[in-house]
Parts: sequence; structure tokens; C-alpha cells
Amino acid sequence: MPMAAMPLVFAAQQAAEGVIWLGSTRHWPSYSVMLAANTFVLIALAFWPFWSPLAIGLMERMRRRRRLIFALLPVGLGLGIWSALSIFAQPYAPSIVHDSICYISDTPYPMIIFPIYVLCTIAPLLISSDSRIRLLGGILGMGLIVSLGFFYETFISVWCFFAAAASIGIFNILERNAAKPLSTEQATQA
Repeated sequence: MPMAAMPLVFAAQQAAEGVIWLGSTRHWPSYSVMLAANTFVLIALAFWPFWSPLAIGLMERMRRRRRLIFALLPVGLGLGIWSALSIFAQPYAPSIVHDSICYISDTPYPMIIFPIYVLCTIAPLLISSDSRIRLLGGILGMGLIVSLGFFYETFISVWCFFAAAASIGIFNILERNAAKPLSTEQATQA
């Protein structure tokens, strides 16, 4: 269920960005745009670091890999709590930059924490024994590189868009997993 919820959460994120675009171009009240911006950032920075290891860990059929993935869960939860508290203390404001959304706060996201964020969000997918989940992790990794390389100012918005588009592959993974019985090797390691 947690993995099945991922495309819905990405849809909520993209809906929040839709409110920002509409609110910015149609001059909606600033509180609606700020609420949408901080909803987006809260999901991006506080939700995904713990949800990724939780969802992928619950899908993992091999015990050693599951333990490794779940080892990232407390790190992601701590990072998520820290991020949420930071967002509530210093809310983000959206700004349109080069046809994308830039999220600005008086306290920028510390670059020293960024590798931990990437570890918690992408590593669980790459650790998975399911090649389709690893492929999804590879796509997210490539989206990360492209977003950082070409859309640095609007990185969080662009990368979340890549991730939302890639999450369509989750339906294929879940559909096939529902019909796929455990192999003898997986059953003994589970």
C-alpha cells in the first residue's frame, strides 16, 4: 500500500504546483499560493526521505536487502522531522524563474544534508532486488543529475516533476508483483 500511494502523493505535489502557477498568474490571494508552496516543499523535503525506505522496504522480498533498506528509515524519519520543523520555522515562498518554480526560504536547505536526503530517497530503490524498482531508482538518479545540471535554481520543482512522471512505472511494478509468487530462493530468504 505505501508504494501504491506514491503516485497519488506525487499527484498532490503537482496539484500544489498547479495552484502556485494559477495563483501567480491570476493574482490569487498570497496565502493560497504560500500554502500550496509549503505543502509542496513539506512533501518534497519532509515526506519522501522516510516514505521511500518505508515503501520500498515493505516491498522487498529478500531479508538482507530489506534490513539494509529499513536501516535508512530512522535516518529518513529524522531528516523528515528536521525538515518539517525548518519549514514551519521559515516557510518557503515560490518564485517563477525561467518557466519553473523556485522555492525560497530565509534559511536555505543545507547542502551538507543533501547527500543524506538523496541516500534516503533514491538508495532504497537501487538496493531493491526487483530490477524494475532499481530501474525506477536509476531514472530518478538521472532526473536528479539533469535537474541539478540544467535547472539548479528550480531544482526541487524540476526533479519532483521527473519523479512524478517516473512514478507511473509503479503501477506496472505493483501489477506484476500481485501476480508473481515468491521463488524458492526468495521464500527461504524472506
